[in-house]
Amino acid sequence: MNALLAGLKTGSTPPSYGSFGTGSTGHIFGELLKASAGVDLPHVPYRGEGPMLFDLISGRVTTGFVSSATAAARYKDRSLRIFAVTGPHRLASLPEVPTLTESGLQGYDLVGWCGLFLPKGAPAVVLQKIAADARSVIGQSDIAARLRVLEIEPTGTTPADFARLLRNDHARGDALIKTFRIELE
Repeated sequence: MNALLAGLKTGSTPPSYGSFGTGSTGHIFGELLKASAGVDLPHVPYRGEGPMLFDLISGRVTTGFVSSATAAARYKDRSLRIFAVTGPHRLASLPEVPTLTESGLQGYDLVGWCGLFLPKGAPAVVLQKIAADARSVIGQSDIAARLRVLEIEPTGTTPADFARLLRNDHARGDALIKTFRIELE
């Protein structure tokens, strides 16, 4: 991480960071990086990860935050140098890459998640049945293995636990958006 920060402060290319959209996790993580490391790093928002990745690989932006699946693929083909991961733990597919927290920057313990949603007011029996079926499916070894290839850790949960995760993540995200004065489009 020190190499990244030194390069941002002294590199020949004007430093910038790309994200896959205004208000995205990449945008928030970039603002955290600026605040934590004390670097001036203009934000370059893209309409998705693909266009941002193209400019990151070609050097039009000097750094960016990409999904874990993209990071693992780009690490393997050596098209990007991966300095750190944002989650609280190292990725199983990139065990040698430290977390940002291990690298000395705090506040990077948010991770992406996927979930199933139903319309408000759906009967509890239906909600519980779908949740149980989803846990059963992602618990199957072949499905779990495929999800891990995509850098998704299958962690089926209960509707109550998922609702709690949503509330906590939204509250934290809202606070960070206010702190960094991010204007959503």
